[in-house]
Amino acid sequence: MLRRRVAGVSYAEIAKAAGVSPQRIQQILSPPTAVRKQVIATFSGDCARCGLRVGNSGQVHHLGARNGEDWNDLASLQLLCLGCHAVVHFGRKALKPFESIHVLEAIERLTKEHDFPPTLQEIAHALGVPFTSVYNRLLRLRREGRVAWTDRAIRTLRVVKK
Repeated sequence: MLRRRVAGVSYAEIAKAAGVSPQRIQQILSPPTAVRKQVIATFSGDCARCGLRVGNSGQVHHLGARNGEDWNDLASLQLLCLGCHAVVHFGRKALKPFESIHVLEAIERLTKEHDFPPTLQEIAHALGVPFTSVYNRLLRLRREGRVAWTDRAIRTLRVVKK
């Protein structure tokens, strides 16, 4: 099964030949729990492509393993969000991509337009992305010291100039 998967055969095709469901094949070929936890820790719970905070819900992606021996090696694995995983496998965008700079620019633009800081919903609407994506990105920017706000206070979000 593993050799067929490495060769690019889909889970569905392998499952049909084995007489089981594609989900079962995916379970069999997925990294062990300990390896999955190491991948999450290696990437600090952030998507390796877009930086979105995914934590334990991130998907482990195999980076073109050449043979069955390096399939679940840490060097061959990365943590991805659902949208980036879809882009990698299917070449399509599951969500409109955005970077930290887009969030920072949206905060500054909306603050200038309205003379007060925007809400998370306003930023999400301006960027055309889900509220939770903006929230996770803002948490990351806060950890990096690039934005600040007062907890439990409305409209206190600001970009930190260094």
